[in-house]
Amino acid sequence: MEHTSLSPIGLAVDGTPARRARHRGIRRLATALIAASLVAISGCAANFSAQTQAVYQPAVGSVERSGDVFVLNALVLADDQGDGTLVMTLINQTSPTDFLTAVTATVLGGGGVDVGTLPTLSSTVANAPTTGVELPTQTAVKFPEGGLVQLSSADLKPGGYLTLTLTFKEAAPLDFDVPVVAESPTYDGITVGPIVSPATTTPS
Repeated sequence: MEHTSLSPIGLAVDGTPARRARHRGIRRLATALIAASLVAISGCAANFSAQTQAVYQPAVGSVERSGDVFVLNALVLADDQGDGTLVMTLINQTSPTDFLTAVTATVLGGGGVDVGTLPTLSSTVANAPTTGVELPTQTAVKFPEGGLVQLSSADLKPGGYLTLTLTFKEAAPLDFDVPVVAESPTYDGITVGPIVSPATTTPS
């Protein structure tokens, strides 16, 4: 006769080894499912506030990494009078100090742009140019703080693009397009106005 015992609460419990093993397996499966559910719930709660869920807003400026001098987040901040200021970061990737010696620009699909002269240099580096911006190795030089480059053109308007050419003492020149961006609180402290230094014009 099959042996059946009573549990402490009065329910019949099958005493055969096979059925006891089956009950243990069911209990283990239920425990595992509950644990997995708790982990999933806690993981979802964490993900709502996790950094990886934050929306990434890329900078509006152009990036140019094809040469020995990297250009990061380059743009022209402009008013509605045709005046602009070049905003960018330059990082010299070579071991000797280099120099930005000239900037020229044209309106994409349009005419030439007047560009103010680069600042006078007083560098201790041998054979340094008399005007330009010094670019120490592996150092981020931010414009306009590191060097004020002003531009002016009747075709210089927010929403457009300029083609810039940056010339260096050692590195090869760089040609790339940059967006023209309207003044906003994001760029507070950057002066946009008429060119205050002698200008060079890139032919159309």
